[in-house]
Amino acid sequence: MLRQTILAIALATTFGCAKQDQIVPSGDDVLGYEQLASAQGCCQSLANLNYQNVTEPGSLDVLLTPKSAKVALKTGRSFAQGIKLPKALGNVDLTVYSVIDKQVLVPTVLILDSDYQVVDVIDDKVIQHRESSLLYKSGFIGEYSVPNRYPDGRVPSYLVVVTTEKAMATSSEPMPPSEFALQSGQVSASDPFYSTNEIRHAAIGLVTLELDYQPTGARLETEAQQQERQQVAEKYVEVDSADVLTAEKEQAFNAAIARAVEKGQFEKALRLSKEAEALGSGSAEQAFVEAMKKY
Repeated sequence: MLRQTILAIALATTFGCAKQDQIVPSGDDVLGYEQLASAQGCCQSLANLNYQNVTEPGSLDVLLTPKSAKVALKTGRSFAQGIKLPKALGNVDLTVYSVIDKQVLVPTVLILDSDYQVVDVIDDKVIQHRESSLLYKSGFIGEYSVPNRYPDGRVPSYLVVVTTEKAMATSSEPMPPSEFALQSGQVSASDPFYSTNEIRHAAIGLVTLELDYQPTGARLETEAQQQERQQVAEKYVEVDSADVLTAEKEQAFNAAIARAVEKGQFEKALRLSKEAEALGSGSAEQAFVEAMKKY
């Protein structure tokens, strides 16, 4: 899990700029505060969010943008994005990370039951600011094991990524790059990023979830995944015994080809030759050529 997470964070660091272009609005409201405070689109209930399906173990990018749904919680108003937890054998091991650039979204993850009631919260006790290392920049990272069922019998069914007013009201001091990161050449100690006074906490940003679990029941898949699976499966369909070309059938094809040529039915002879070849004949083409020589 940790190895997958480190790799995913490394990729997020590499490709994060492209994602950030989808998040940061034009104008002065780069933190998303004005859009969040706007009455437009506010506010949806947790039950009415769109919950994205998880089709397989792995990483999932969650974008909170000015176009995301807004929710009003006791911890304040926030943009929100929902995830439907997959059916799993045992716990779902979850890693949450938000990579720091010039600003950062400090995430909180709500765990909801099937009635969209909050049963657990992954907050700043788990998701904390960590320094950069050999493979990734510093960011807010946390690991949590979501149980299959809580002691009170409630079953976790959904995740919702939000932030809080408390998080947005504060900022983080940049952590210097680790010795490993400096040695790798990924970062430089003279990088202006590390000399800035603060890292602003935003209402918008990119959060990556890494879900590690053992799937159970029917597998969920996208339409593209279904088509790919079916196309591969079709290549391995068992051949019908009636379509197997035996030596006797091959001889019968060759004889039929010769008779067709003798009668001047060249198109029929060619068609028979192609059919025999499709069934695996190695002599039909030669039978057609020899018959034509004798015509």
